[in-house]
Amino acid sequence: MKKLIQKYFILLNLIFVIVNIGFSQFNGQLNGEIISSGFYFNNLNIDWNPRNNDFDNHNLSIDEFKIGFTKLKFENLSDNKNTTSKIGITGPDFIMDNLSIKSKIYSTDWITDEKIKRLEKRQKVPKNAILKISDAIKLYQIDHNDLPLSLNDLHINKYINLDLPPFNDYGWSYVMNLPQSIVANPT
Repeated sequence: MKKLIQKYFILLNLIFVIVNIGFSQFNGQLNGEIISSGFYFNNLNIDWNPRNNDFDNHNLSIDEFKIGFTKLKFENLSDNKNTTSKIGITGPDFIMDNLSIKSKIYSTDWITDEKIKRLEKRQKVPKNAILKISDAIKLYQIDHNDLPLSLNDLHINKYINLDLPPFNDYGWSYVMNLPQSIVANPT
């Protein structure tokens, strides 16, 4: 749009320069008038969807858009000694009817996403610990042909080390209710 306006003004300047150069070498008077000049759009409608997003939609619509000038006057007086040029421009006249900008944007619920991330991070430690306890119980059962009575049995027999991660996270405690379950409780 800005380039279009710039080209419009370049064209007007070019007309005035040609008139002044062409008639400045002759004695006499030149008068000219353009009643109206400009450019316009009727029923401009632009839709845009981002390339990698099928859900977002943006729309710009304008029923009428006009920018122009009225009464462009130029006068050139010339004799053998002097040239006088007068240029008069009235405007700009600007009209914009029914501008409408609409956007439909789909975005995820970031609060729920953040809660899920925190929950998954919080569950990571006990899930990892329960998997290690389960593996240790299987090895213990193979070696001793019996189930361990507590975590200390697994620790004493060196199937797990309670001083290393994930067991050294004291935000969790573990209870074995064998053979039914292994429970992680927050402390």
